Amino acid sequence: MEHVENSLNQEKEHAPRVKLIENLQKLKDENDELRKQNKILNKVVDSLDEELRSFRLKPFLDSLGDGIRQYETELIDLFRRRKVLRNDELLDILNIDTTDSDIIKAINKQLESLQRYGVIKVVPGGWKWKD
Repeated sequence: MEHVENSLNQEKEHAPRVKLIENLQKLKDENDELRKQNKILNKVVDSLDEELRSFRLKPFLDSLGDGIRQYETELIDLFRRRKVLRNDELLDILNIDTTDSDIIKAINKQLESLQRYGVIKVVPGGWKWKD
């Protein structure tokens, strides 16, 4: 009789364990799916960031006229806060890939325009905001 009761108790304990294992597998599968979705969404965000950056810098890459251009507010705000920025520091803060020559040219054109306007000046290794 005792042996039968032990067997029944083991079956009762075993059922929740099987259910836990099934739940664990479901959670692992769900986690894998969410990781895949996260990876896809990160790629989309990176692509949209690059497209936005190119769109915002396009007027500075085009050599058509010197019309009024709206400067990237992030660049101006950065100079107002930091006052002096080294070239490499500026690219790092703006999260600009140093191998992307088009974006670097566009940033340099913005900096040169700001310099001609008299709000920044060149200092050794970088730029300084004029108060």
